[in-house]
Amino acid sequence: MVEFEKAADKDYTKKDDKGKEKEAKHDHLKVNKDDKGKGKATHVDDLDTLDLENRIKKLEEDFGRLLKAKKAKEAKKSKKVKEVKLAKEAKEAKMSKKEKEANEAKLKAKKAKEAKGVMLAELKAKKAKKEKKAKKTKEAMLAEVV
Repeated sequence: MVEFEKAADKDYTKKDDKGKEKEAKHDHLKVNKDDKGKGKATHVDDLDTLDLENRIKKLEEDFGRLLKAKKAKEAKKSKKVKEVKLAKEAKEAKMSKKEKEANEAKLKAKKAKEAKGVMLAELKAKKAKKEKKAKKTKEAMLAEVV
């Protein structure tokens, strides 16, 4: 705090040739007196205000450009995300097609096994019937001979 006060004193006071401190003149400050006679120091320099206005205008333009760039970047990002999502869905669809084909192949193989099993069972049954019939006929022939 003390250093700040010293710095403030240095800004507003200058030493003259004899080493005495006197108040420095500030051309950019003008004292406006209000109704009570108290003075307030205000900037009169129009160049500073124009400079500030130009700076503000440029900052607003830069901010606008930055916002547009940010929106464009977000749009690209969301577009990439959509593309990745679509690619993933397409891959899943292909995988599901392959899986469906594999499942269909498994079902066909299973049906073929079942059909083969049924055919074998039918053949065994026919064979068994033939053997029974042959046995009966053999017994009938033996019975006739005896």
